[in-house]
Formats: sequence, C-alpha cells, structure tokens
Amino acid sequence: MDYRIVKDETGGWMLKVAEPYSLLATFFSADVQQDPELCQYYLERVTKVLDGESLHTHLTGNAHTVTVTRVASTISSLFDETATSVEIDTVLLREILEQWGENLLKSSNCQGSSA
Repeated sequence: MDYRIVKDETGGWMLKVAEPYSLLATFFSADVQQDPELCQYYLERVTKVLDGESLHTHLTGNAHTVTVTRVASTISSLFDETATSVEIDTVLLREILEQWGENLLKSSNCQGSSA
C-alpha cells in the first residue's frame, strides 16, 4: 500500500492513500487528528500488540473502531454503514502512526519557535 502524509490547506496533516484504503485516511483525520497525545496513545496500543504484551486490542475513536492483532489491523466506521472496513498490516499501521506523530511534533516545534 502506497501512502503519503502531506500538509492540507489549513497547515495540518492528512494521509493520502488510494482506494480501497480511503477509510484509513478518514480514520487519521477524524480519530488521530492533529493531536500528538492521541497519536501516541494509538501508537502505544499497537506497539504492545506487536511486542507480544497483548494478544489484541480494540480501540474506539470519534468515528472508527480499530481492531489490532499482530498480523493485521481492521479499521471500521462507527457511523457510515456503507463504508467498507479496511484491513492493513499492523506493522504498516505502526509505521504510519510513527510518521504521523513525528510530523505533528515537527509542526508544534516550528509553531512554538516562531512565537
């Protein structure tokens, strides 16, 4: 799966992915958002599963649920019954969360240093 994390028109971050993974992009914008603490929370929970500290985890955000196992993670919409769930490799989910968090930290450091 190819993806890019890019700035949106408001200066925030957005995930660019092709179909059939668009729900993953919606998950990042609606649930992880531009919040480094939320990103860190998701990252810690995913990492615990990958490190074997937990067999699986089930997370519920603003608009999606995420079920994480060592092999795959499934993102489902809480409200859009027509949205198809997305399954991605859990290592890839961790990679995207790590990059998302790094971008958020860079943005906050840049904003803080320009004041």
